[in-house]
Amino acid sequence: MPIRKYVIELDANDIADCVEATNERIKLIKQKNYQHRFTSLAKKHDPFNRDGHYLAFLTELATARYFGVKYNFDIGPDASRTDLVNGCQVRSTRRINGCLIVQEFDKPAPFVFAVPLDTDNQIMLVGWRDLVDCRLEKYWRTDVPKPAWFVPQTDLHDMVSLKAKMMFV
Repeated sequence: MPIRKYVIELDANDIADCVEATNERIKLIKQKNYQHRFTSLAKKHDPFNRDGHYLAFLTELATARYFGVKYNFDIGPDASRTDLVNGCQVRSTRRINGCLIVQEFDKPAPFVFAVPLDTDNQIMLVGWRDLVDCRLEKYWRTDVPKPAWFVPQTDLHDMVSLKAKMMFV
């Protein structure tokens, strides 16, 4: 059964906040000489993964808005915290037909999949899935630069079910 997809609108101030947070994160990365686990896969024109950090801030902010929770633009790398205060992780891509990707190092949590539309002002929340349900053999791929689990959009759950679940957490 197809799931509904939700579009969250961001305004110019939201975009400016995401750009500022991205710039602050890049500055921190340079100061601390922080090496991300996927540095070797970074695009040559974007060695600090500026677009990836910006995309993360955009989609995390939009997802926080969907849930009605505060978003704090945390610029520091901290593997022990979740993306949102309600315990959700947010994954994103600019590929409208992309998959929710989870890695071996991911911690148990609900994972939300988000995609910016034609402009960064509109973020589509595609769906979600618990980590344990993402780590099925049928989703495992090794034909990519970094092997991982790739969950197709057709196998995601509707965001409304996660919103209901989060009300009781």
